[in-house]
Amino acid sequence: MPKKNMLQPKVPISKDENTLSENIASFDTVDALKHELSVHEIELEMQNEELLTMQSKLNAFLVEYADLFDLSPICYIILDKNGIVRKLNNEGCLQLKVTRNEIVGKPFSMFLNGELHQDNFYRFRLSVMETQSLQCIESEIKRKDGSIFYGMIKSAIVKDEKKLFKHFLLIINDISAIKNHEMQVELALDKANQLNALKSRFITIASHEFRTPLTSILSSVWLVNQYVMSGNVDSVHNHLNKIKGSVKDLTLILEDFLSHEKLESNLVESVRENIDLQNFCKCLVDDFSISLKPNDFINYSHLGESKIISDKNVLYHVLSNLLSNAVKYSALRVEVTVSSELKENSAIITVSDNGIGIPADEQEFIFNRFFRAHNALTKQGTGLGLNIVKEYLKLINGTIIFKSEEGKGTCFCVEIPVK
Repeated sequence: MPKKNMLQPKVPISKDENTLSENIASFDTVDALKHELSVHEIELEMQNEELLTMQSKLNAFLVEYADLFDLSPICYIILDKNGIVRKLNNEGCLQLKVTRNEIVGKPFSMFLNGELHQDNFYRFRLSVMETQSLQCIESEIKRKDGSIFYGMIKSAIVKDEKKLFKHFLLIINDISAIKNHEMQVELALDKANQLNALKSRFITIASHEFRTPLTSILSSVWLVNQYVMSGNVDSVHNHLNKIKGSVKDLTLILEDFLSHEKLESNLVESVRENIDLQNFCKCLVDDFSISLKPNDFINYSHLGESKIISDKNVLYHVLSNLLSNAVKYSALRVEVTVSSELKENSAIITVSDNGIGIPADEQEFIFNRFFRAHNALTKQGTGLGLNIVKEYLKLINGTIIFKSEEGKGTCFCVEIPVK
């Protein structure tokens, strides 16, 4: 038997069947594409929602940042690379007393007081640019109204997203109170140093001034003893007057030092009382006349009424110092003239002498503590008398003026209110 072909013959596929298969495959592809497109649309919508949410948060952050910038109690100013103001907050406007329109677009250096501070700020900006670090500088800043305050300027560079320079950020704090406190501390320290120097000078002067009258007293006491034994009464009398004069000098020196200390410590208070001006001046003049040599004299005169209301302690220190100086700096023969006059609202006391006078180029310093003119250095004295006179007169609103010519004498005139 002939063998049968085990392979079945292929049935030819018609053209229509191929087209149908292709169409079915095409439909499947379109559906897949539609599905994929739908998925992408959903993803895009979700991403869009996320972007909108982020944008909303960013806008809220920017608004919050703007509020923080504007409402901050610290002065913030933004400058460009050339130092031109681009933005500032409310506190910056208040600090400089300007509006934004008056400062934006203008150089910040126009608000710095003087070329020195402007030059320092220019170098400061260059240093911040070079080091790219936060730096500080103190500067005098001038407001629009002309007033000046001391500011601490802190500056740093702000960079953009590409790490490139964007702008300067300035933070300005008013440190005027701190600087004033520093100045007060420096003044107090300087005053303390001056006081230490004055104390050293005080010790030197005191030791010298005490030595002279004490030596005179000791020598006079020894001579008095000798004259008593020999019976020379006239010489005893002369040396007793010298002793009295030396004791008075010591008393005045001690009173000067004590008065100076009390005035420095504000321990002196003015006490007003009824005073007979004529009698007061006459007693003080008589007291000084006791120690004068026979040919020396102090002439006193008074004009007008005599009753006043003033501080007796102040008058004593003023007149005793002026009399002491007049006698001390007189010529070989003491000729001192004292006068007092009571006017309607004030009393005027003058003390004149025929002494060495005050050099014209040193007259402006005579009321300074411890000051002594060069032509008075050979005379005994502390250099405190006239300073004490002026300080005491301040307590009763009194004034003192003088006229003097070297070699021809000096006249001091004191005026004090009496009501």
